[in-house]
Amino acid sequence: RRITYTAVAFTLRAVRSLQVLIEMQAQRLWGHQSALKVCFKVEVFKLVLKAILHKCMPFAFYVDEDTLEEVEPPKTGKVAKLQIQAGGNAGPEFSAERYVGARSGRTLPAMGALRELRASDCTQRSLRMQLGELLFHARPLMHLGLLLRRGRKSWAAWSFALVVDYAALNLLAPEIRPRSKSRVASLEIAEAKRRRNALFWALARSPAFDKFMRRPCEILDGLLSRIPIINIFRIMELVLALQPFYFTSSAT
Repeated sequence: RRITYTAVAFTLRAVRSLQVLIEMQAQRLWGHQSALKVCFKVEVFKLVLKAILHKCMPFAFYVDEDTLEEVEPPKTGKVAKLQIQAGGNAGPEFSAERYVGARSGRTLPAMGALRELRASDCTQRSLRMQLGELLFHARPLMHLGLLLRRGRKSWAAWSFALVVDYAALNLLAPEIRPRSKSRVASLEIAEAKRRRNALFWALARSPAFDKFMRRPCEILDGLLSRIPIINIFRIMELVLALQPFYFTSSAT
């Protein structure tokens, strides 16, 4: 189970790192519509990976890898070595089974750490929560379906994605009742916060971005292009170039 979790988590991170490049290549080779179909297949693959990760964890709802890393940042190699020399007693969260990168010095979260998460501390499943999870995980697929039918400039597709995400969060958030001050509580609350923050990605999607954000970004790009050294990086130009792609603002 530990090996499965580590392998699947690594695969999910790899897919997320490459998904925009995959979409760009698909659009270059086969066109806009075919690129969206490729995005659909990538989302299905990611959904399978998330289901496996959720199966490995005791939570009643899916807690993302980004949440785990935010709440419990990987220790540096130096800290890990000190803990090993101390017999692993430097902290209750330490596990010698964690992998320490030889070059980066970062310690990857191991599945062993999940053994300290007690199911009794977790929020109990409810019908409302399960409905919220269904909407949350189905939203990318439904959104892509609408984009394929109506196009990237569709206000209907944009509104539908935002409404579904908002509804999913409001079904889930009131049901989160973990044991107070437990390790589980910090993770479950952080996951709800991550999903709430992800709602703002809607502003980066067309047509809302084109109507409200593109002009300010173009003005900012013009200002930054006049500043020495900073104008070398062309940050806003890169943002404007990547914005049309689905995975740039998918928040998945």
